[in-house]
Amino acid sequence: MRIMKTFIRFAAICALLSAITTLGVHLIPGSEVATNFDERIALHTNKLYLARLWIVLFHIIIVLSSLWGVAILNWRRAPGWIGLGFVGYLLFALAELFRTSLVLFALNRDWRSTFTHATGDSATQNILQPLLAGWPGVNDALFFLLVVGFLLGNLFYGISFVSSPRRFDRLIGIMLLLWAGLGCLTVLQQYADVRSLPPTPDWIAWTYQPLVRVVLGLWLWNAVPVDETAINIVIE
Repeated sequence: MRIMKTFIRFAAICALLSAITTLGVHLIPGSEVATNFDERIALHTNKLYLARLWIVLFHIIIVLSSLWGVAILNWRRAPGWIGLGFVGYLLFALAELFRTSLVLFALNRDWRSTFTHATGDSATQNILQPLLAGWPGVNDALFFLLVVGFLLGNLFYGISFVSSPRRFDRLIGIMLLLWAGLGCLTVLQQYADVRSLPPTPDWIAWTYQPLVRVVLGLWLWNAVPVDETAINIVIE
């Protein structure tokens, strides 16, 4: 099939933009700024906190768009690994879109806002208390799916890239496999309670992750020759 150059360039721009949104997602303060129940309830009025959630939604969409572009270009050479990898990324995207939508509209716009305005209405607050208390568990479950999905996506895309004869492709593969390794550390530390492993440095999120996205963006941008409007991808 013929893939239009404009779509691949669009995917490249999405990858480059996702490097910027990654900084917003990880550097703009999230719910961790609230240290007690009252502060967490008040988050529904924190405009910076809410803006970050909208950035997360946009970030997920452009990340998935860029990774779909990568899948199309690598499909002929490694359809099995690429197919498994994109399924992992799709799990990541759906889990995070669902989680963030719940945070925006259920947790903040409804539960926290209603709790705030129900001052003196103990019946309403008593109904909301279990929902607010149970949210961290739901959040952790969805975040686990996010982490595992992205880990698998990086692992299988990384395998597809390291099998390429081109040096730049193999470099990308190594970077993705390293990212998958960091994801394994996160799963073991946060969900398997393995405390003997060294913690993943916070700076990885706002240095290494944007770097990989920029490299993928450059790879996508250079995938189509300047003098061509489309490329042929053979699906066998």
